[in-house]
Amino acid sequence: MAVTGPFAPYAAYELVRPLFRSFIKAQTVEEQYHFYEARDALDFAVMTQDGQRVPVPWVHIYDMSEEMEASDVAAYEVEFERIRGFMEDDSYWTDDGPT
Repeated sequence: MAVTGPFAPYAAYELVRPLFRSFIKAQTVEEQYHFYEARDALDFAVMTQDGQRVPVPWVHIYDMSEEMEASDVAAYEVEFERIRGFMEDDSYWTDDGPT
């Protein structure tokens, strides 16, 4: 099950912005394949508010900043895959965090 939400880019995002923009611009299945291959090679993570790494198989950022006003909160969205079998501790997904 995928989880999505707003994404607020920081300065370090500029290092990977071209990659995520390439997904938006991809015209062919081959271009999308190359994007997924490059994205999956990154060591992206989802972090809890207290800095604990949450294991997820992938993280995707939808960057529509060129198509929309870059300051518009809807211009960026993050999505990651949440697979219950991938992570046994369901408390990651609660307000209290892992035990």
